[in-house]
Amino acid sequence: MTKTVSSFQERKIVTAIDHAFSTLKNSILDGHMKPGMELPSESEMAQQLGVGKVSLRQALRLAQVQGLVEIQRGKRATVAHPSIAPVREMINLALHMIRRKRCV
Repeated sequence: MTKTVSSFQERKIVTAIDHAFSTLKNSILDGHMKPGMELPSESEMAQQLGVGKVSLRQALRLAQVQGLVEIQRGKRATVAHPSIAPVREMINLALHMIRRKRCV
């Protein structure tokens, strides 16, 4: 049986993800959670944040993409150590595009 989701339900899910992500991000950026620190279990975090596990997992994935947390299967997520590697990659890409434009 296929279950349809109303736009109200979709907004509620997105809001829960945004809430979990922004709370997690702020805790890391404000220094409440230090690099290398293990995060609570998904169940604990979901309960603390008042969101479901699915929304929490999405928020953790967003935090991972932004380099805020590291996630390994079967282990608790940890706060990532700051890295300039993504910035370096973006600068190299921009320089490559600029050089390429000059050659055309």
